[in-house]
Amino acid sequence: MQGADIVKGYTMSNQLINLRHFRKLRGFSQQGLADRAKVGKKTVTRAELGTTAPNFATTSRLAKALDVRPEDLWQVQDMVVPLTVPVELPTLGFKRNTISYTVEQQLAIDHPPANLLIISGAGAGKTQILAQKIITLITDYGLKPREISVITYTNRAADENRERIRKLYRGDFGHERNLDDIFIGTIHAWCLELIHRHLPRYLQFELLDGMQQFLFIQRHYSKIFPEGGLIYRTAKMNDIVATKGVTLRHAAKLFNVLRESRLDKSKITFGNAETCLKRYEALMHEHCKFDFSALLCLVADSLMKDTAFRRAVVNQLKCVIVDEYQDTNHAQERVLQRLRLASDEQIKLVVVGDDDQLIYGWNNALRENMLEFESRYPAVKRITLNANFRSSEAIIDCSYRVVNPNIYRLEKSVQASSHHKFEPGDILTLRFEDSKTEAKWIVDKITRMLGTPYIDRQGLPQRGLSYSDFAILVRTKRQADEIIAALEQAAVPFQFKGGPGLIGSSSIGVACAGIFHYLHGEYDKEPYTQADLISDWAKTPFKLSPEVIVRAAKDLDAFKSNWPLGQEHSKRSIQKCFQRFLLNLSLSEDQVEFDGNPYCSPGEHAFSILGQFSQLIARFEAIHFGYYPDVLYTNFANFLFYSADNLFDETLFHQKQEQDAVHVMTIHAAKGLEFPAVFVPGMVNNKFPLKPSGGFNIFHFIDEAVFPYPQAYRTPRDEERRLAFVAVSRAEKYLFVSWAPIPMRSNIYQKPSVFFGELASSDYAQGRDSNAVTNKLPQKPKKVFGVREVDFSHLKIYNACPYAYKLRCEYGFQPGYTERLGFGNILHHAFQEYVGDILAGKDLEQNTESYVAELIDRHFHLPYTTGYDKKLRSDMQASLTARFMHLHQREYKNIKGATHIEKEISLLLSDDIRLVGRMDLLRYGVAGKEVLDLKSDREAQSNDELRLQLQGYSLGEWEHSGEIPVRIAAIFADKPTRDSSGEVQTKEPFREPVTEADLCKAREQLRTIAEGLLSPDKPQRPRSVEGSTSDKGCQGRCAKCDVNFVCARGRLETGLVSQIGH
Repeated sequence: MQGADIVKGYTMSNQLINLRHFRKLRGFSQQGLADRAKVGKKTVTRAELGTTAPNFATTSRLAKALDVRPEDLWQVQDMVVPLTVPVELPTLGFKRNTISYTVEQQLAIDHPPANLLIISGAGAGKTQILAQKIITLITDYGLKPREISVITYTNRAADENRERIRKLYRGDFGHERNLDDIFIGTIHAWCLELIHRHLPRYLQFELLDGMQQFLFIQRHYSKIFPEGGLIYRTAKMNDIVATKGVTLRHAAKLFNVLRESRLDKSKITFGNAETCLKRYEALMHEHCKFDFSALLCLVADSLMKDTAFRRAVVNQLKCVIVDEYQDTNHAQERVLQRLRLASDEQIKLVVVGDDDQLIYGWNNALRENMLEFESRYPAVKRITLNANFRSSEAIIDCSYRVVNPNIYRLEKSVQASSHHKFEPGDILTLRFEDSKTEAKWIVDKITRMLGTPYIDRQGLPQRGLSYSDFAILVRTKRQADEIIAALEQAAVPFQFKGGPGLIGSSSIGVACAGIFHYLHGEYDKEPYTQADLISDWAKTPFKLSPEVIVRAAKDLDAFKSNWPLGQEHSKRSIQKCFQRFLLNLSLSEDQVEFDGNPYCSPGEHAFSILGQFSQLIARFEAIHFGYYPDVLYTNFANFLFYSADNLFDETLFHQKQEQDAVHVMTIHAAKGLEFPAVFVPGMVNNKFPLKPSGGFNIFHFIDEAVFPYPQAYRTPRDEERRLAFVAVSRAEKYLFVSWAPIPMRSNIYQKPSVFFGELASSDYAQGRDSNAVTNKLPQKPKKVFGVREVDFSHLKIYNACPYAYKLRCEYGFQPGYTERLGFGNILHHAFQEYVGDILAGKDLEQNTESYVAELIDRHFHLPYTTGYDKKLRSDMQASLTARFMHLHQREYKNIKGATHIEKEISLLLSDDIRLVGRMDLLRYGVAGKEVLDLKSDREAQSNDELRLQLQGYSLGEWEHSGEIPVRIAAIFADKPTRDSSGEVQTKEPFREPVTEADLCKAREQLRTIAEGLLSPDKPQRPRSVEGSTSDKGCQGRCAKCDVNFVCARGRLETGLVSQIGH
């Protein structure tokens, strides 16, 4: 560009968007650049912030000082290249943490705190960019960590973002101070945090997951649907009440749609959905519960109607960053919109996403949120990250072949910037005679590719591909049946994420369900006898003799015969029944025979299934409790038969540790992941894209005209294309797409998918598998560099007994409920509001008794009591009020210096272990900081256990603030007791000084315990722990242990006939 053209192309609206980058590149401060260019420092500052654009003469002086062209300061060079040609993108010389960024990435990182839309395609490195941007907001723009919130779509993404930020910050500054103050989590977790912080009256409310929402509707069916069910409209315009089964299948989804979608409710002309929703919400509030939609609505409404809440939220925030913005729904967007309005545009939004990866339209995700962001919010800057660092040019070509035909999308010019280079045979598109042959080929291909030389990242040595490098992605769970059978037959290790359910997937699940079919007396409307129970348990890998199973069955008979007795309903609970049956079987991990799962021991696999079943019971009983036993057990047996597997979501249950095993998962479950090699089988027309299902749908219960985009609920072709894009773009180098006709009477599954044809048309694709791998290397799974988190509460359990930790926290065995459950929560919730009132400056010395009584009453909620437990509730409320009054009289002066309540802390124990938790209270005393923790019972922990826990919190505070606490203390809410003279007896408090030497010693002790907890070599039986602060491991604790029913030592110390049920 010539000089005249430069001047002609410059306008005063041009922002010098690259000024900051080049200033840093040359090593100038703002003052240094101003001096060299002979301009004022304010000119540089305003130009970088974009508040004022300097004239061309000033811009020329700045450019000359930086040794660049003037146009380099305001222009981003658009690179128009063929989609399939790999291009080395330009990088700036300025590096943070020795990482180089492209121009677009650096623009996103250095953009000031303002509304920003980042279009980030697959493999663009957005996690790294977001982490670096957050650090820039703190270091360059002066935002405090507590003024930033990061919203992620999943908890896994939150963990990854959190650790990436800490790693980068630690690399730059050598510490992580104050980073715990950044909120990073899902929008529901964020809303829950806001509610708990600023609306303490909701502290006792429980959040229902999807399964519990279904169960809640089921339990309160007659109150929600007094008409008998949802009303639907037929094709002949007749309004009919749906059956209970149909209503239960659709009610939760319909209630969520009514609150999460952008609807024109004035167009509703029939049905009772809105009325039923109001009844449902009223019942939830009555029972101190809310679901995800209700939580979002509560926050949005409170931002508009509750002045104190609005002020508290707005005053603590300056920037909200939303990842995967394309998957947000209308209710989530409403929270963000109202946050913006409540702050008078002072809170800025940074949203990151890719409209090509919007795959949750069926779950109310709204595409307009992404497409219309620039028109909804003021002064939005859009930055597109066009580099793909994940995949080869061949994978990128195939990915965009399937998504480019979509009309409503943001255009992109994605360039391959990965070290992976295409080689013939990397992309295969194959046809098979049938699905069995297809599955067999997939397993054979994986086996042949094991040991293939592979480089994960430029500069790393080659390794041989291993099982965990392969992913098989299916459109629906049913499509995985043949593949799983082939994997099992070939003894290839695999993990099925989003699998077929807990009961139908294993003989152990069937046998566990058999316990309750036996008590109910039938299965699938046929009698279920003791012989059936014996047969089901004999098929499990536990090697049980018929005599042992008969003994356990007879004990079930005895248990059932005691149902009519007037005992507490918790004594006849489903969990207690399950525990009793397992106790009588005398199960042991080391006596389980091989069950076909090669990636973990047979005992671990078997006990994992038992633990998940225990969690299933706990979720059911959180809603269904207190019935007459015959009704309760009939309801549970029917739940197991009709609903449990359909509602099963393994992410809510026991989390399997990652193994070196082939990943089998639905495409939805693969979102956000990447693999060296990806198989996409089942590319059959009407299977993918999926044919819209028949039968009832949402439009039978609410007018179609209400929805702005009703096609989203009918498996639309554009969303299926995006789903195919997600599947293909998970691959780094190898992609194998296949199909086989499925024999059906209607012949609707006899043709390949349109997506298959588009992929096969790529010049990179081959239709024959001809290449053979030579020069193989030893198999070596990809090393995942990450920090593993350990919760303080888990550390406490492990330190007391490693085997109890394994049973509770790894396998997931749950204790049975009691009517008194909730006592500790009431105490902590009341204490949290109490300290909040102290921090707010309220005088609690006046009318103390009435204040404490109202405080306890506001938070009093025993979730497992019924109308028959009135005396228990009355006695416990009186006891809690007395305890809290006693605590106030003893500790009020000590608590008055509090600075934080329920403070998140983390402690890096080693390069790969982090301890996390919450301390109850932090205060400033005369000598310095004091860490305090509230305990409901002085006898619950020994002094050694208390000391180690509080020293751990002190270490976390030291790491967080750089200041060493000088004292640790425990506040006890003991029940006040009186001596013979009537004087209140005060138990000895726990309050000790701490030194740097004490904390360094505690750090080593905590690290040793945490390393044992994370070790894969866990005991199969109880044993003592070296260095444990408890009595010789778990000795002496078994009688009180809530998992002794599956523990050999527990059975030995308590006797075969446990206290369970007696």
